[in-house]
Amino acid sequence: MDSSFEAEQDEGLDKLEETVISTKHIALAVNEELDLHTRLIVSDTSSTTVQDNLDQHVDVTDSRLQRVQKNLAILNKRTKGGCSCLCLLLSVAGIAVLVVAIYLLVKYL
Repeated sequence: MDSSFEAEQDEGLDKLEETVISTKHIALAVNEELDLHTRLIVSDTSSTTVQDNLDQHVDVTDSRLQRVQKNLAILNKRTKGGCSCLCLLLSVAGIAVLVVAIYLLVKYL
């Protein structure tokens, strides 16, 4: 009984060791990749063209964001001023009532 328990423990420990070794290799590969990217970022940020390019991308993204926010503000004003959601809801309810009325007329006539 003890030998089978020890054998199970040994198998479990062997699988755990394989998993730990595999995780270690993955972690080392990720570390190497991060080191490479860090070196690239440090060397790229020292050059002015990359920094200028990054600044340009930030400016473009900022202008896009401002444009989208402006469009959302306009849409928000239109929605509040015209009660469009309420009108749409009432229209759908009215159509549903008409469909039921037509169905009942056809069924009972």
